[in-house]
Amino acid sequence: MGLTEVVSFTAVPNVRSQAVMRRLGMTHDPAEDFDHPALPAGHPLRRHVLYRIRRQ
Repeated sequence: MGLTEVVSFTAVPNVRSQAVMRRLGMTHDPAEDFDHPALPAGHPLRRHVLYRIRRQ
């Protein structure tokens, strides 16, 4: 596909998906975490973590 970067995100409580991302070699920068815009304030799944991997 010629992609230089792949990003993935999941809700904070989804620790199993985060573990898969780490096993794939993806990295997490807490500064890139975000609140999902489709979920209301206070929703337990609103906060998301973003992982990325770049072509070397």
